[in-house]
Amino acid sequence: MTTSRRHPRTPFIMFGSLTVVILILLAALAVTTASTAPPAIAEYAPQSIQQIKKPPPDQSSNFGQLGGAPVGKPSPKPPPPPPPPPAKQHPLRLLECVGHPPRQIADPQAPPCVASWQGSNGGATSPGVTADEIRVFMPSELGVGNEYARAIKDLETFFNRHFEFYGRQLNLEPAATGGGSEPTAASTCSDVQAQTDWVAKQLDVFAAGDGGTDSCWYNGLARNHIVSLSGQSTELRADQEALAPYVWSYPMVSEDLISNVGQFVCSQLAGRQAIYSPNPILKRETRTFGLIVSATLSQTPTPSGPLEAALASCGVQLKSTVVIKAEGSDNGAQNTQETAQWTNAAQNAVLKMRTSGVTSVICMCQLQAAAVMSAFATLQGFHPEWIAERSDQNFLAQAWAPTERSSLLEVSSFPRQVAEQDTPFEHALAEVDPGFCDCSTSLSFDFGEIGYWQLLMLASGIQMAGPRLTPETFEKGLQRTRFPNPASSLDEGSVGFSGGHSMENDVTVAWWNSAAQSPVHLDPPGSWCYADEGRRIRPGHWPKRSILPSYLPTARCVT
Repeated sequence: MTTSRRHPRTPFIMFGSLTVVILILLAALAVTTASTAPPAIAEYAPQSIQQIKKPPPDQSSNFGQLGGAPVGKPSPKPPPPPPPPPAKQHPLRLLECVGHPPRQIADPQAPPCVASWQGSNGGATSPGVTADEIRVFMPSELGVGNEYARAIKDLETFFNRHFEFYGRQLNLEPAATGGGSEPTAASTCSDVQAQTDWVAKQLDVFAAGDGGTDSCWYNGLARNHIVSLSGQSTELRADQEALAPYVWSYPMVSEDLISNVGQFVCSQLAGRQAIYSPNPILKRETRTFGLIVSATLSQTPTPSGPLEAALASCGVQLKSTVVIKAEGSDNGAQNTQETAQWTNAAQNAVLKMRTSGVTSVICMCQLQAAAVMSAFATLQGFHPEWIAERSDQNFLAQAWAPTERSSLLEVSSFPRQVAEQDTPFEHALAEVDPGFCDCSTSLSFDFGEIGYWQLLMLASGIQMAGPRLTPETFEKGLQRTRFPNPASSLDEGSVGFSGGHSMENDVTVAWWNSAAQSPVHLDPPGSWCYADEGRRIRPGHWPKRSILPSYLPTARCVT
């Protein structure tokens, strides 16, 4: 019988146990090593044994930070921004009204009264406008003196005191065009455009006044979204509508004014002898009419269509029409070459009128053209009747040659001339600055009064626009307003915009008398004499009766 041999088990058990122990130790070592291993950068950084538990601020996550909130959980939302400060509230302000129906000031051309207001005005609603001020640039012609600047600042006080500007104050910056730090005096349209760009960039204004009566000025301001105020030149309705809501004029627009000239011709002159001509031959002839229009090269001449249409209603046709175009400003050439251009063009126009057999010249002319034409007409012994516009201020009439003034008639939308102390302009100065009169020279007073007309139009528009002032609300405010227009001995004329952009609505007729004394005491001898006691005439309402005397030099003169 074979006997089996049993191997001893103790070594296997011992080695097996040892193996298990080793595996356990290796596993523990591996776990420890994995939990303490530094990031890869630790191989090169001195702080290799330090764990990175918090990332830099710019490496945080919207869903938690390493070492911080668990990944995937949103961090707390930042607090909401503080609410905007409440709109500035302006306290109640009470103003006194004048007359019946009530208007803002004593001037018969003032707008309806706004007696009180309080609340928020919307703050900076437009360039040049803040919650507290409205900035306006008021240039003037060179040579008017320092009194103009003083008068403008006085008018600033006056209009701020009496008009409702809804918590704001006018801030007027008076300056002479070309003076101070603004660009030099302009002679070309590009120069004028540079001036308007300077005004927009350097002054940041809501509006600007007359800048030499040049249409380039108004076009440049409109391009810069600045409201322009014309106090002396007659603008074209077509231009105002194309540049709306920016271009505004105190006098009547050219199309309406020249239409009124035609109605005047039909009512008072057509079919009769040219009795006002000093030429003994012409004054026995039945009137024939010609038209001269002057403009700079950069301007659009006054269209003859409205005049021709008005004349056609009484069977009158123009025998000759001449348009003078030359470089320079509205009121004068800037150099010898420009003077030569005006001289040649104006002299040729007079020759054309004479050779066409014209007895009565309708002249829509600037001062430069009027001065040259009248002097040349005298030199030629022509002496027609002259029918002008925009000449009712005496310093404008003085530009005409003396012989030709004796036959000078005008149709004007401007207020009748009165003594300085009787004008609303001087009343305003007297209230604010007692004893001061902007009247050291006739020119200074004239431009001060023009400044007043501009500011009256501006103040009316701001008041009627309401608290949220913009060029658009300025336009809507003026065009929807019905002005009171009470009867007045000043014969200033009725005003209102009626969907347009010019303020004066009617005209008056006058003739020049070289022996009369102007009511403006600083004027030299000679004055306008107003027909029909200075009564105003609305378009389409011209009287059939004669309102002109038969002999002008000795007729009673109402100044």
